[in-house]
Amino acid sequence: MVCEIPLMDDPFFQEVTVQIGLNNSISAGHLNREMKSACATLFYDVYGFQRTDTVPEWQSECFADVYLYLNGKSVDALGAVDRIDLAYPMATIGTEHINSFCTLVNQVAKRFGASVEVNGEVVTEPELLAHLDAIATQILMDWGEEPGSRSLAILIEASL
Repeated sequence: MVCEIPLMDDPFFQEVTVQIGLNNSISAGHLNREMKSACATLFYDVYGFQRTDTVPEWQSECFADVYLYLNGKSVDALGAVDRIDLAYPMATIGTEHINSFCTLVNQVAKRFGASVEVNGEVVTEPELLAHLDAIATQILMDWGEEPGSRSLAILIEASL
C-alpha cells in the first residue's frame, strides 16, 4: 500500500515526517544511547542525522531531523519520550538521500521495537520509499524543479 500524499500547508514539502511510536516512554539516557548508536548528532537538546557529503549552501546539512514527544507534547532530548518523529527535508535536499533516510527510519524503529507510521498508517520500508518518491514527483510536477535544486530554494525563499 502506498500512502496518499496529504494536502499540506507547505506546497514545497519542506519536511516529510514519519512517526515511530514507542510502546513505553524511555529515559533521556536510553534515548541518547540508542540515537548515538544510530549515528545521530546531539545539537544541544535536539538530534539530527548529518550528511557526510559536501553540502551546497542552499541545502540542508542533515538528511533527517528528529522531533521528540511525550504524551503528545513536543519535548527536547533532555527528558523522557514516547514518540520519535524523523523528518526528511524533501525540498532542501536531493532525492539521492531518500534511500539512506528510509534505511535510517527502519533502523531506528528496530532499535526501539516499534513500527513506522506515515499519516497514521503503518508502512514498510518499500512503502515509505514509494511515498517519498511520489512526493518528489509531485514537486517536479508542481514546480518544474527537482527537490534540493538551487532554483527550488529560490522559489521557497521568494514565497516566504
